[in-house]
Amino acid sequence: MARLTQHARPGSLVYIISDFRGINEQSETHIAKLSQHCEVVLIFIYDPLESSLPTKGRYRFTDDERDVVIDTSDQQPANKLSTAFLPSAYSGLELLAKRRGIAFIQCSTVEDPIQCLR
Repeated sequence: MARLTQHARPGSLVYIISDFRGINEQSETHIAKLSQHCEVVLIFIYDPLESSLPTKGRYRFTDDERDVVIDTSDQQPANKLSTAFLPSAYSGLELLAKRRGIAFIQCSTVEDPIQCLR
């Protein structure tokens, strides 16, 4: 983000496409600084499964390297996963976008990206 702030030409249109999981105060500061001389669009990408877990049962997830089994009938881990979807950093990012007049778009992995951008 620091390099982007230094290299983006004034007046540029900058799209930042991310799940914003690693965002922190320093990243937000760079986004704010970038928005002072560029038009910035933040595109938050998420999987709908993250926002609402399936009905009660045991589900296996894999990324070809790791396997995770989630039992959604066990309320404690299920609640932890649901609250992890919208961390305070995400809320802070949305607030930053509103304060700075930055476009903020949410797009799920099952949506047509073109439709999200419209």
